[in-house]
Amino acid sequence: PLRVLHVEDVEEDVLLVDRHLRRHGWSVEWNRVDSAEGLREALRSTWDVILSGFNMPRFSALQALEIVQASERAGTPFIVVSGSVGEQAAIEVLLHGADDFVNKGNLARLTRAIEHALDDAQVRAEKQEVQRALAEALASREELIAIAGHEFRNPLAAMQITIDSLLRTGAAPEHAQALRRQVGRLRDLVTRFVDIAALDAGSFELRISDLDLSLVSAREVRRLAAEPDRVHA
Repeated sequence: PLRVLHVEDVEEDVLLVDRHLRRHGWSVEWNRVDSAEGLREALRSTWDVILSGFNMPRFSALQALEIVQASERAGTPFIVVSGSVGEQAAIEVLLHGADDFVNKGNLARLTRAIEHALDDAQVRAEKQEVQRALAEALASREELIAIAGHEFRNPLAAMQITIDSLLRTGAAPEHAQALRRQVGRLRDLVTRFVDIAALDAGSFELRISDLDLSLVSAREVRRLAAEPDRVHA
């Protein structure tokens, strides 16, 4: 059934809308409130659509809309159903976030308005679900990269210690140098992945320091000289 919450002070108007919806094939369950307190209490339950009068002695559509938007039911379709209301008033309530405005004298449009509002609400819900799933996927990816970075750094540090020992003893110096270069490349790659994850998470901290470009250049020259097959004209 279509669960309808009416924000309306005249029950006869609610019964009129209910009969109209049933004649057009809807199975309807509804409740009626006519005050801010009653609306807040009713919003503890889930509703498919909220139909609100415009001006009531104790309440107004704008006040009702504000309460709905501040509640857990903020995405519930909100349609104003009222009598003779000026065009400016109708525009104002739409600008404040109402889904539609239907004149009581033209209830034939109410069914279409509800259908469109329900469709829009479904699209919004699906979009929110996609955004939530994407946020979870990004968080999982960042966590995975951080864990992988930590797990890779431990064996790389152990390998570096072994390579340094080989270099000190002079055993297989060419192989030790090649291994040191490869370990350095792996360490730089891991650092880059971890930095990218930190950037995505907004936790990347930039540290500025002086850099001797001559040392960087000399290191790169040595690296390229040791790997001539990687150099292309």
